[in-house]
This record gives sequence, structure tokens and C-alpha cells, in this order.
Amino acid sequence: MAWTKRRLLGQGAFGKVFLAQSSELLAECRRPSDVPVVALKCAKQGDSQSLLREEHVYTILGDSRYILKFLESGWGRDSNGNPEYCLALEFASGGTLKNHLGGRTLCESVASRYTKMLLKGLEHVHQNGYVHCDLKPDNVLVFPTGDAQEDVCLKLADFGRAKRRWQTGSLRLRGTLEYSSPEAVARGEHEVAADIWALGCIVYLMLHGHGMWDHLRGAGNSVLWNSIAQFQGRHLGFVSSLSANAKDFLRNCLRTNPRERWKAEQLLQHPFTRHGGFPS
Repeated sequence: MAWTKRRLLGQGAFGKVFLAQSSELLAECRRPSDVPVVALKCAKQGDSQSLLREEHVYTILGDSRYILKFLESGWGRDSNGNPEYCLALEFASGGTLKNHLGGRTLCESVASRYTKMLLKGLEHVHQNGYVHCDLKPDNVLVFPTGDAQEDVCLKLADFGRAKRRWQTGSLRLRGTLEYSSPEAVARGEHEVAADIWALGCIVYLMLHGHGMWDHLRGAGNSVLWNSIAQFQGRHLGFVSSLSANAKDFLRNCLRTNPRERWKAEQLLQHPFTRHGGFPS
């Protein structure tokens, strides 16, 4: 596997993501701009387990319109000559959903279309026996389509923290606190219902322009932790302009009891989602 890194796109605990092009194609092509770009996710040898796990999940999930496409993987060398493991993934020219939203409040018709795409991605993940465990706007990528009706396609990405459904293990928080469910925070439970909670938090953000817990920003993680662990559905606050369908959809995603939360296939049949106005 030989890739030429063009620029750094981002970095995290796992390693770094670069915009890259095939070295072989660059050697054969007169104009570098004609060579397709990919997102190259790289980790040092000692930190490669997360990428290996992510690669395995992508392999199991296979091809889906609403899941980021995995292209290939292999060992390479970083700029200092040290070994690194890399995943080549399709590049999202629209960036992340977080950047795409930019603090905006979406109208319900657009939020509904976006929600349907997220649900189709989650349904595919869950039907293939996995839980994402870290669903949030940073891990949803945006692909402009040029279509007037469906302006973008949203794809789920970053499966480094994913787990098998019903897999037992460490009772620690896997995902990002602001998008974690009460049972994940209080008891370390990460099953399908926890992904649905995270989806509800994203839909809340799209419809309100701010997150469910933004009012606690600056209060400290312990305050946020306790607020989520002790969450009661009656404390949900909606803007008055939300439709009854939107409110009902959010309540079914954000039920305190995970056994009462709707599953992806049920939410796809909810009036809020069905009236999104784009083809299935």
C-alpha cells in the first residue's frame, strides 16, 4: 500500500487523518489533480488496535449507502520512518455533520431527511450485529450530491469504539459524554438503545441549534455525568415551534428506560421520518 499524503485533515487519540492520493496513480498521471483523493487514517504501531477493530467492522458491514466506504488497509511509514497502520477511506468533501450544521437550526423537513439517512445507517449497523457506541455529529460525514431534492448524503463513520451486540466486557463509558445514554453513563451498558439515544441527541441539536446539555457547558464533567445518569424524560424541553410529530419522535428516542426506546426500524416508520420527502 503506497499513498502520498497531501495534508492533515484531523487528529485524535487514535492517530491522524490525512488527505492522500495513490502514489502509483500519481506516477502514471501527468496532472495530480486528476488522481482521486482518499482519507487516510493512520496510527502508530502501538496504537493500531483501534484501527484494526474498525477495519474488521467495516468488513462485516460491507457496502451500504449510509456507511463510509472502506477501500483498503496496510502498513506504511510516517514522516519519521516509523511503522504505522493505515485505513484508506472515501473522502467526505462536505466535512462532518457538526461543521455542516455550524450551530444552525434546521427546518423540520430537512432535519427529517437527515434523520432518515442516519436511521438507515444505524439500521444496517444493528442488523449486522454491531453497536456504534460513539454516534455524534463529528462521526457523521457529509457528501454533497448536487441533487436539488437530496442535497447531501450522510454516512456513519468512525467505528473504532464499536462492539458486538450483547458482547460483555468493561463497564466503562465508550462514547462521548454529551451523546451518551443514562444506562451507558450509570452502568456502562452499550447496546442498540444507546445508539438510539445518541441519534435523539443529534436530532435535538438539528431542531434546536444547540445540544441537549449545552446549558451545562462549563459546569464540569461531574455535573454533566450526574445529570445524564439521573435524567428523567419529563425534563425534556422543546422549542414551542416544534411539531407534535417532532416532539413525539424525540421522546421515543430519549426514553429513560432503554427497553422502551424505539428501534431504528420503528423510527423509520414514524410520521416525522416518513414525511421527509426523499426516496427510500
